Amino acid sequence: MKPGRRDFQNNIGSAGILYRVHAVKQIFDRKISEHEVTEIITHGKVIEEYQDDTPYPSYLLLGEGNDRPLHVVMATIM
Repeated sequence: MKPGRRDFQNNIGSAGILYRVHAVKQIFDRKISEHEVTEIITHGKVIEEYQDDTPYPSYLLLGEGNDRPLHVVMATIM
């Protein structure tokens, strides 16, 4: 069974976050904090769903961090 759209947002604390090398580079270059990423994952708006992405379904989220709009792309491994 595929996870519901909000399942990852409700369970991020217990699941944890694994960052890809590309994401770490973007976070460093753009001075984005881990807290901002976590806030967007838990409270951001899902603006696109990619259920057929491989190896895992992924989501494009929009949120605000330090008074600036931020996008987060994440995949679920549930």
